[in-house]
Amino acid sequence: MNIYNNPILKRKGFKIIIIVAISLLTLVAVLFTYYKACLDPYRETINQPSLTLDLSQTLTRNQALEDLSYVKEQIEKYHPAYLDHSGRYDKVEEQYQKEIASLSDNTTVVELWKMAGRIAARLQDGHTGVSVYHSTEDYFISDFRQLKDYGNPIAINGEPIDNVYQVFLSQFSYELEAYAKFMFEHVAIANKNYLSFCGVDTSEGVVFTFASDQEKIDYHYEFVPIDQVIGYEEEEDNGWVSYDIEKERNLAVFTLKQCNYNKEYSSTLQSFFNEVNENKIDNLVIDLRDNPGGNSLVANSFIEYLDIDTYQTWDSAVRFGWYLMKNTDIICKNQKKVPTFKGKIFVLTNTRTYSSAMDFAMLIKDNQLGVIVGEPSGNLPDSYGDILGFQLPNSKIFLNVSYKKWYRIDKTKAAEPLTPDYEVASKDALDKVYDLIK
Repeated sequence: MNIYNNPILKRKGFKIIIIVAISLLTLVAVLFTYYKACLDPYRETINQPSLTLDLSQTLTRNQALEDLSYVKEQIEKYHPAYLDHSGRYDKVEEQYQKEIASLSDNTTVVELWKMAGRIAARLQDGHTGVSVYHSTEDYFISDFRQLKDYGNPIAINGEPIDNVYQVFLSQFSYELEAYAKFMFEHVAIANKNYLSFCGVDTSEGVVFTFASDQEKIDYHYEFVPIDQVIGYEEEEDNGWVSYDIEKERNLAVFTLKQCNYNKEYSSTLQSFFNEVNENKIDNLVIDLRDNPGGNSLVANSFIEYLDIDTYQTWDSAVRFGWYLMKNTDIICKNQKKVPTFKGKIFVLTNTRTYSSAMDFAMLIKDNQLGVIVGEPSGNLPDSYGDILGFQLPNSKIFLNVSYKKWYRIDKTKAAEPLTPDYEVASKDALDKVYDLIK
């Protein structure tokens, strides 16, 4: 009798296969459940955010303590600093203990915002911080003309501006002070919420003191929506991605105001390089000034039109629960597209060149594909990034937490800012390129 045709053995073999299959499926289900519950970076992020409570609303001590504990716990669960032995998390823990020790029986939402800000700021991570959103629109001082005529005030509600700035620095998340100073001078001092964040009483408007010809001038402002501000001039909108071919200068300028990787970007990029090729342009400018970042794939897509075979990208460490996955020495094979460009490349940057826009500039500079002209970028190449969004349970303050750490491509310049090869004021950057290519 052929044992392979034995029906009893066949049934036993089939049962074994079923048992093995069920066991494998069960194992996969258990591992997937464990991943989603313990390792998935997005496991507790918000899907439907609520409005932040009014800044003047009061929380009990227990509510405030729960919110501050939530800030610390989310950083513990998701931020690479908790695992990378940098010592930054120790500073977070230290600040957290100070804040909870100072809690009173009642805490306003704005005071809690400051406390949470001080805790997050100890990471020195420009991507991890707190913010509020409790209205359909922000409110600003009612007249911008004095800021244009006199510059920044020397005092706000009688408080010296340097004191207000120091409060801001202690609570705002940043890596380079030049960026924090820009945000204070161009955003915070004109914005009602941020003035409150800096400890300024905004309940009856605000008084700015300006210096003019050896005398002091006071102006009182109410707070209004941006479209009601006297002296507000909306910037001309040429779109977030555009380009100009300056044939007489043998130059093409590609302007990117946001790092959006989508069909519009890809289509504009293709048209740009087609015209560069048709007009035999030898000099190319990538204008990343005032670009706050977004998707870093815009840089990789751009490089596909350059005549190089490979390039190096940045190392990273990605947090998955208790595990920090490290990726090092990554060489990318360039998937070249036609037409390819072989000329000179200049990248324009300023203090507002941030996050993925800064990475774009670093990719060009550190691979020696071109040079940078303008001002240093707003954050460091060696930095944390890729944010997860949370919301504090009681105040509904928003919390962003990085779950990746990025490292500069040129390791000889680790921890250094992305410094331009030709450092000039932002407004003069393109003129400097004109001089360089003459």
